[in-house]
Amino acid sequence: MGITAFLILDNRNGETSKLDRITYFAYNTGGWGECSNFPNYKIYEEENEYFFTYSDQCRNTTTIKEIVGRSVLDDVQTIIKKYGAREWNGFNKRDDSVTDGDSFSLRIQYNSGAKVDTRGTNDFPDNYWDFDKEIKMYFSRLISNFEKSEVR
Repeated sequence: MGITAFLILDNRNGETSKLDRITYFAYNTGGWGECSNFPNYKIYEEENEYFFTYSDQCRNTTTIKEIVGRSVLDDVQTIIKKYGAREWNGFNKRDDSVTDGDSFSLRIQYNSGAKVDTRGTNDFPDNYWDFDKEIKMYFSRLISNFEKSEVR
């Protein structure tokens, strides 16, 4: 009788294992203040293509929907790893003592079947604000690239 063990290295040479890659990402923010401060982002796969959508809290409509490469999800996964956002799964806290402020929800699905579902209102997991800043900067650059390509 023998035991066979399989080891999957998740970070060989900085690359993500193909067995644990993001297939769906949705990040929504909200709160009181200017609408442009509360974007909603989603990346999903449909018929072997990846779509990026962006909308804002005020209009509740998609203002951008573009086909993107798999590399966008890989970039997002790198940011998620950097701030430990995968470990936020199950975080669901609210600070009711604050009468105005910010909220977020983050949903991630992996091809391995793993999922992250987390949210907060005026209460946030460790490293949240650094994650928020970097992911918004990344998507701002992506959106800027879409806008530049439309001008041509």
